[in-house]
Amino acid sequence: MPPHPSVRPASRPRDVIAALRWVADNAAAFGGDPHRVTVAGQSAGAMIVAALLAAPPAAGLFRRAISQSGNGLCAVPAEHSLAITHQVCATLGLPARAEAFHGVDDTRLTAALQELPPAGPALSGHLDPSLGNSPFKPVIDGVLLERQPALALRAAGQDGAGPVPARELLIGTNADEAALYTVPGGAISSMTPRTLAAIAARRSARPEALLAHYRARLPDAGPGERASRLMTDVYLDGSRALADAHSTLPGTRTFAYTFDWRSPAFDGRLGACHCVELPFVFDRTGLPTLYGAHALLGPGLPDGDVTDLAARTHAAWVAFATHGDPGWQPYDTDQQATMHLDHTWHLHHGSPSPATTGDPARASHACESTRVRINNGDGGLVGLC
Repeated sequence: MPPHPSVRPASRPRDVIAALRWVADNAAAFGGDPHRVTVAGQSAGAMIVAALLAAPPAAGLFRRAISQSGNGLCAVPAEHSLAITHQVCATLGLPARAEAFHGVDDTRLTAALQELPPAGPALSGHLDPSLGNSPFKPVIDGVLLERQPALALRAAGQDGAGPVPARELLIGTNADEAALYTVPGGAISSMTPRTLAAIAARRSARPEALLAHYRARLPDAGPGERASRLMTDVYLDGSRALADAHSTLPGTRTFAYTFDWRSPAFDGRLGACHCVELPFVFDRTGLPTLYGAHALLGPGLPDGDVTDLAARTHAAWVAFATHGDPGWQPYDTDQQATMHLDHTWHLHHGSPSPATTGDPARASHACESTRVRINNGDGGLVGLC
């Protein structure tokens, strides 16, 4: 539940912090090391990881963090969250009190959530850089979060004060994140200019300037293609901001990646979409349910290149959880070293070029390629999804 007078502020992050305290108190009894805990999240889970990085009560409860397709600028102000609470209650016909939800079954609640409109600036003035339409985000409640997580870490780096939340951070995004939201339902082809304008207005205080940028950048693209690229770029900015901020903290190491492998699903249009890295991270690309013309990994069966990429990606994540190093150069704000993960891995220095972001060629001429050897190891993750 978002904040309301009857709800403890930021209750969900507090639940995660309580779970991490339990891990710290009990890991040794299971043969674990409470000083080597890795907290990992993907998508909304990665937003929670960002919130934990900025929440003072979470300091010291984990050594390492993994953020996959998250955003360090996605937290919402308390008044926005309260407005969402009232929307949910109005949809369900309930008073805006936490106890009113006790008798609501999951099916009814889930159905009501699907009826909520996108939470744009008309609701509270808040701009939303996230990918999908879910209104539920970490909340800037003044207790656990006083500002956006990326901005909180940046301030901590500038001040040189306060505990370091995680010594090592592995953070990255997929090259075509928003394709998961525009391709399967057909919006990539059928979207109208009006819908594209609404997408820009939800994300920018200057939507016309933003739209003009993408018209110039993608002159032959339709509204759906421009929306997909716009949504991906704005979302990637939030992850990049978190990487920048963490890398400035004293005694930390930040490792950045971009997952570039393109799914052949939907005639190749799904690309390196949101979630496509998950079977590779967990080395589960052999699952039959992942394959089909409209399945995540596309038609056919996994070939040797897919299997090798999965093994290599999984080994890098395990190495990070075990030793704090996935096997490539750390990221800093000067060189911005970012490992691009595809059938061939290459290390790119410098920020992504807007003219080539999303291009299958990935501007290979601008990248410095380095072959990386990944050592296998054992490690444990506390996962947030």
